[in-house]
Amino acid sequence: MLNALDLLGQAIQRDPNYGPALAAAAFCHSQTVWSTWVEDAEAARHAGTALARRALDCASDDADTVGHAAGALMNFGEDINVLKVLIDNTIARNPSSAFSWFWSGWMRTFSGEADVAIEHFEKSLRLDPRATRLAFHLTGIGICHFFRRRFDQAATALETSLHELPTYTTTSRFLISCYAHLGRLTEARELVARHEVRSGEPWLKGGALFRDEEQRALLFDGLSLAIGSSP
Repeated sequence: MLNALDLLGQAIQRDPNYGPALAAAAFCHSQTVWSTWVEDAEAARHAGTALARRALDCASDDADTVGHAAGALMNFGEDINVLKVLIDNTIARNPSSAFSWFWSGWMRTFSGEADVAIEHFEKSLRLDPRATRLAFHLTGIGICHFFRRRFDQAATALETSLHELPTYTTTSRFLISCYAHLGRLTEARELVARHEVRSGEPWLKGGALFRDEEQRALLFDGLSLAIGSSP
């Protein structure tokens, strides 16, 4: 992500109004914050938010730009209902955009519409069966099954995603909670140790972005069982 930000910064210097670079840089900043990969989260949040808004001003008709920018703003905790309208409008203009359906899936995940989110993730994969972002699709699908208490299906999707992308913090945290709810505490605690999960870690604050209180409780209850204390 840091290498990408350096290269994207060079692109933006050459063309300050290049929407795809602005949006991709915004998304990189949001991932460094969401995955706790950066020390100064507030500075990254401020920079990413500004870049996302610039991207939307410069290229509001480009589906990939809108997807990256809206995804960044979602990760930063912006109003999910406003962002859903933004991505829905993009899909209406370009219904074959797999990337837009992907982001619609994540937005429905965050807003508590688990089954709709799964449909949108699956539609994205049908439109782009060789998606390079497969792990992110699988994590979203796994989270949705988790929220619907289909823990076996959730574990299968999350395990596959974690194998493909072991560094994605969201996957490991949900899989830990999933294992705990399945009574697989030994495996849950092995993941806690392997991924160095700690009570009060920054990612757990990000988990509050899931809007539904019952769903947040389900996530944190499982993590508490695995960690051995309130997260």
